[in-house]
Order: sequence, then C-alpha cells, then structure tokens
Amino acid sequence: MKLLEKYLKNELPTYLKLGVRFEMIGDAIRFSKALQKQIRILEEETKECSNLVQHLALNYGSKNEILRAVNSLRDSEMITEELLNNALDCKHDVDLFIRTGGDHRLSNYMLWQSAYAELFFSDTLWPDFTCDELDSIITSYKNIERRFGGIK
Repeated sequence: MKLLEKYLKNELPTYLKLGVRFEMIGDAIRFSKALQKQIRILEEETKECSNLVQHLALNYGSKNEILRAVNSLRDSEMITEELLNNALDCKHDVDLFIRTGGDHRLSNYMLWQSAYAELFFSDTLWPDFTCDELDSIITSYKNIERRFGGIK
C-alpha cells in the first residue's frame, strides 16, 4: 500500500497534463490515514479533468458498494434509480466490459453499472492481452446495435 501511495503522489502531474480525472471505487476505510488522504488529494486535484476518467478499484466489491450506497440513503423517503446511482462509488455506466483470462462471469464487479454493458470474454490472460485483440473487440463493439433493454 505504501507503493500505491507513492504512485498516486508521483503521478499527479501526469494526470493533470493528460487531463485524466482519478476516481477510486471501493471501501477505503481499512487503508492507512496517509493513503486515504493521498486518494482524496488526487481525486480533488483532478476533479475538473475531462479527457478521461480512471476508476481504480481498491478493496472493491459491487455488493458492498450497493449496500454502502443504500445505507447512505436510509433517511430518503423514496429511493429512486437516480438517487441510488448517485450514491454509488462509480456513477458512470459501463458500455464495454472486457473480461480476460477465460472466465465468463462478472465476479461481483460493477454489477449495477454493467446492467446494459456489452460483454466480451477473452481466453487470453491479462498480461498477454494485445492491442490487436483490443482493436478486434472495439471493432465488434462498434457494430452492435445497442438497445439498453429496449426491444428492436
């Protein structure tokens, strides 16, 4: 975790230069105070960046994320989809979900956000995943008629 803290501190100029907004998803409560502080600093310093959003999942499980969101809304009279979405760690929908390594499951990862995601599974292990394979998946994705739960 000290290595992560050092990375987050050292990479701030790169995030700013490239316009990348950093957002941690997960439960940081068990991290050291120093690491929690560094995460908050990076999120705050990059909150106006709009070229790309990097979500870093740390101590993350989707079921836990949903439970924490619901518990934060206990005093709400009526919990709506929008209200719940805004209480989640990651408020963005997943459009394209690529799972490497031969597994064909989501493994408790971004369950809410992936409701209408296009799912692609690769037998290739992550370290061996190539740009060519990514290009092929993106080409396939571009040719999909997305209906978001609607009927054609």
